[in-house]
Amino acid sequence: MLQKPYDGDYKFTLEFGESYGGILGLGNALHKGLDVALPCGTPVLSPGDGTVHKVNFCDGCSDYGKYVELEIGKLWVRLGHMSRVDVLVDNKVTTGQPLGCSGNTGKSTNCHLHIGVQDMEKYNEAMHDYQNPRDYIAFDSGPAPSQPVPDEPDATPEPDGVRKYVVKSGDSLWRIAKYFYGQGSKWPLIYEANKEQIDNPNLIFPDQELIIPKK
Repeated sequence: MLQKPYDGDYKFTLEFGESYGGILGLGNALHKGLDVALPCGTPVLSPGDGTVHKVNFCDGCSDYGKYVELEIGKLWVRLGHMSRVDVLVDNKVTTGQPLGCSGNTGKSTNCHLHIGVQDMEKYNEAMHDYQNPRDYIAFDSGPAPSQPVPDEPDATPEPDGVRKYVVKSGDSLWRIAKYFYGQGSKWPLIYEANKEQIDNPNLIFPDQELIIPKK
């Protein structure tokens, strides 16, 4: 397992394989990585010892904005939407070495870090050979690699059928919508019902009590 490419604990805002096209007008596109809500300017670190395979210094030249792609053993690891890249192609990097800073470049709606992993020994044609980063990177929070999402979290039913849910560490609107509706793409239902307390749909916090409307 590789080290996570940042220090501290931040929320996961979009999971591998979830439909995200509606956010950016891309239809039913499936997410080929894992998004973490790093504030802009947070140092992005190398998750292992390897070589810089590719870099992009241009904001508008890629959907991933400014990014670094590393070759670490049998893996290619892409870190995208960065505000700054501080390494060059063919540079050798070590675990924990700063590579630049997180940002909001490319096709991005908020400050975050996109993490994509390709395994040269595995194929995943439907996802253009990208694999779930949770299976390769030791994140400190969120579910363990490949752990299934619980069918139903604890929620308080109300007389009118509306439920309330207390946010837990590692939750996102995508994950909560997946709990209750079976589809993370239905997160706008929860967002619309809780606009008074959610300023940014990518940022929810433990102990917030959310209204979960009917489908």
